[in-house]
Amino acid sequence: MEGLNKPEGFEDFKNRVREVFERDGLTESLSAEIKDWCERRFMETSPQEVRDEEKIESRMQKAEICGIVEKYDLAWVFLDTAWDIAYYANLLGLKDKVEDLMDKIHSKKDGEELP
Repeated sequence: MEGLNKPEGFEDFKNRVREVFERDGLTESLSAEIKDWCERRFMETSPQEVRDEEKIESRMQKAEICGIVEKYDLAWVFLDTAWDIAYYANLLGLKDKVEDLMDKIHSKKDGEELP
């Protein structure tokens, strides 16, 4: 019974968003679900005591979802903020990961596929 209440992981959510978007486009239902998910992630990672690494990861996840549904400008906002957090916290490895995702989002905008 315990597995029934287990929340959906990010990879499962991302894959489901991709599947629905490819099949139906950005429906009102999918858009609402993404908005709810983003709001939950914001609430989980907005308190002051949350580590910078978690804040960066959350923004990168939001950017990936936005990239999947072709909301590139919004993806860039999340990534820009993640980059700033990584830069000012001197988290160079995460800054590089943010830059890599920026490149992938930009490539997808230019017609390539997002992994």
